[in-house]
Amino acid sequence: MNSLLRIGALLCVIASPSFAADDSYGGKTTGAAPRYTFSWPLDGATLQPRGGTTKGAPITLDAEPSKEWKALQAADIAAFERDRRAILSMAGTYRVTFDFLEVVPYAKQEKPNAPYQSWGTEKIYVDADDGKFVSLVHILEMRIVQKDGTISEPMVTKHWRQDWRYEPEFIVEHKGRDRWDRRTLTAEEKRNAWTQTV
Repeated sequence: MNSLLRIGALLCVIASPSFAADDSYGGKTTGAAPRYTFSWPLDGATLQPRGGTTKGAPITLDAEPSKEWKALQAADIAAFERDRRAILSMAGTYRVTFDFLEVVPYAKQEKPNAPYQSWGTEKIYVDADDGKFVSLVHILEMRIVQKDGTISEPMVTKHWRQDWRYEPEFIVEHKGRDRWDRRTLTAEEKRNAWTQTV
């Protein structure tokens, strides 16, 4: 698996369930140390994170591997097909956390703001798959426990998408200072390679 594909696999790990003493879904996590929090200084030790004022609806975590993950484990499949299956295996529903750290305050203040943490459900769908092009769309869904105990209708946001292309003709490279250049790839650069565009 080439390095560009590993980036996508890492995204899947980042979106996996994380651990905290209390979670925003009204439950407790077990068996692991508290999750790391970015804060000032960047060691997580000084400012305790602040969170939202709402609680999410209870969830049930699925501990079984998906059929796509199992398909990725098959023996005797070509590298191209294994890469495709790795990309497709990112589809699914994930409990995700978000960490916000203000790095440049615009108003003068005595101390930095505490980091902010929030939670949600990220649903990843295969939007397109023609064999050598796979597009995954990420939808953020939040359901809130109301004051009367009922669960709200879902608040849905198209969060982001990732497009994977096999042996692309070109890439768009960041050159610094808000400058991007389109560069045609050589035959050697694109051979057996996937690019991810976000």
